[in-house]
Amino acid sequence: MKFYSIAHTVAGVLTGFTSFFNPVLAVLMFIGFIIYELDESWRLGDEAYEAILEYLIGLYASFASLILLQVIKWI
Repeated sequence: MKFYSIAHTVAGVLTGFTSFFNPVLAVLMFIGFIIYELDESWRLGDEAYEAILEYLIGLYASFASLILLQVIKWI
């Protein structure tokens, strides 16, 4: 796995955990990431869907973690 793949996943995790404390900031982070990736795809011709998928994997993993922590009452 490449470094930038890990960075995309970590960005998704950070966005997910941010949503627990500040939902507006999390939405802005999400929109900013999507705009950046689509712009990069348009200008450089790379595959933005791969980066967005990695981001969403991190986002969903953080949401799953938050739900699990809520279920076991750690938060």
